[in-house]
Amino acid sequence: MERLAERLTHYILSYEGMKEEDYNIYKYGIQTGLEMFLCLFISTILAIYLKSLVEFLIFIIVFFALRSYVGGFHLKHFTSCCFCSCSVICAVLIISKKFEPSVYVSMFVTVGCMWTIYRLAPITTKKLILDDSEISYFSFKRKRIMLCIIVLDIIFGILGLGRYVSLIMYILVVILNSMIMELFNDKKCRNT
Repeated sequence: MERLAERLTHYILSYEGMKEEDYNIYKYGIQTGLEMFLCLFISTILAIYLKSLVEFLIFIIVFFALRSYVGGFHLKHFTSCCFCSCSVICAVLIISKKFEPSVYVSMFVTVGCMWTIYRLAPITTKKLILDDSEISYFSFKRKRIMLCIIVLDIIFGILGLGRYVSLIMYILVVILNSMIMELFNDKKCRNT
């Protein structure tokens, strides 16, 4: 993936008049984009195979929107990250079809996860944030996204779409577990 990103960056550098000092920034962006595209492509194929394309789209929207502003565990290598991401997505899609708790249980767990995520987010994002304006920005975005998720959850509940209510619950459980893993990893790194 890195070699392809290097080739694309060289191509852009030669034709777009990009500054040589911006090379590493472009290469990182291109490589990250390619890796995300591949992971989403594989996950989409798996979701189609599982006949869960709508659930997959809900997963992607909720997961990426919230995880961007609450942090979480990151693996160091693309291959392990891609494998883990695809496995988690598949597991959530399968579990949400097989085990659908009542709407009330799902909403109760969702609210509990939201509250815990909101409380942990300033700790798990402190490496990402540089100043007070970013703290305010992250906090505002987090609140807005969480409000949208709650509204979406309520709409699904009113429409009798319990499978989507439970899906959101499982997505939030995954995000919360990722945040907790990051906290333990950070604590372990500081102790060594």
